[in-house]
Amino acid sequence: MIAHLKALFFHMISATVFFVASPLIYGADLPDFTSLHKQYVNQYASSITNESLSGSSDQYYYTSYYLHGMLSAVESTQDETMLQNVIRYIDNMLSKATVNSAGYKVWGPLSAAGAPGQMNSYKACGPIARAAAVIMQSPTFRTKYASTASRYVDFVDNSIIQYWHVKTYSKAIPWLPADLGGWGTYTVWESSASHLGQIAVSLYSATRNAPTTNTPMYLDIATRVSQAFKRKLQPQGTGWIWDKGLLNASNDPGNLAGVPDTSHINDEARLLVFAYEAGIVFTLADIQKLANTLTDTVWNGSTDNPLFSNYINGSNIAYRTSTDAGSVGNIYAGSALLGKYSSKAQIAISDMMKAIADGKQNASIAYNSSSYGKVALSGHLMRNGGAAPMQTPAKQTPATPTNVVTQTPH
Repeated sequence: MIAHLKALFFHMISATVFFVASPLIYGADLPDFTSLHKQYVNQYASSITNESLSGSSDQYYYTSYYLHGMLSAVESTQDETMLQNVIRYIDNMLSKATVNSAGYKVWGPLSAAGAPGQMNSYKACGPIARAAAVIMQSPTFRTKYASTASRYVDFVDNSIIQYWHVKTYSKAIPWLPADLGGWGTYTVWESSASHLGQIAVSLYSATRNAPTTNTPMYLDIATRVSQAFKRKLQPQGTGWIWDKGLLNASNDPGNLAGVPDTSHINDEARLLVFAYEAGIVFTLADIQKLANTLTDTVWNGSTDNPLFSNYINGSNIAYRTSTDAGSVGNIYAGSALLGKYSSKAQIAISDMMKAIADGKQNASIAYNSSSYGKVALSGHLMRNGGAAPMQTPAKQTPATPTNVVTQTPH
């Protein structure tokens, strides 16, 4: 029995923990992603600085794309100068936060009641929490920058966890089923849950080795959100689909296909990748099947003229005001992270970057060639090219949600 258990243990390690992405074979010569990333960060430095000093969560919604790409580059290179650049932009953002009438750190614009914008605040805080995790998971950075990481954890904990999760929702997660501590009234997946889950994963990853009072709560949030989304996943060919036939004019105005649009699955891709790497709920197979959705259904298969369909079932009918085929084919905001665990996804993403660098044109290339797209794509491709992070199993088993108050959705 002991020998059997040892064999099983080593089989599990070899199968999951030390997985490294397969060698990549490209169909064309590719640009140097590191050089491109540095070029783009320098090219848009003035714009990034101005955005970081805006004090507006409406703007930080978009600034987050820059920061996530830059953090991926930091993870890839362990370059201190790159990290210091990210810290400078995040510190600019934190310097513009104010304390609202309820005593929480927020950015404007505020409602008449003094409340910050929820989605925009979640989006803005995602890379701040992630920066703390990147620092604390790096032997290169954590000694020198631990106090910086601590400041970031404290800010996000106050702005998101304490204000929204504890004060506003009494520890319920509105968008989840009732048995996972949600309201149980949402039929389709809400991206707000993905943002909250990713924030919680990052806060947990930043504090797990030196737990704070709130570390178990971060793990609990991340686990509940991940469990809820995993329930949504349904097979579609070689990949995943969710909410099939459930999206419509009332719950997603302008959605004509009844399934998630390609642009919005970036949030779920970030959740899956970061949760998997933290050892929370998702498996390597889950990540690879989401990558298959991208490569086998959404991508047109062309390395010379890459196009990504408007919807995750491969449909190219209009989404909202975007009517051209591939015009909602955003992969830079999160889906690009899947290339670390799928050679085919890395090829598709790499050839999108090459098409942008070569000045080619189609609707998907246009969407991904914004300043945000260039910085994010090049940074994520750098991250994908390194050795895959080890999956580190979550240390604590979260308790069944307590102190959950059922509320009527706002």
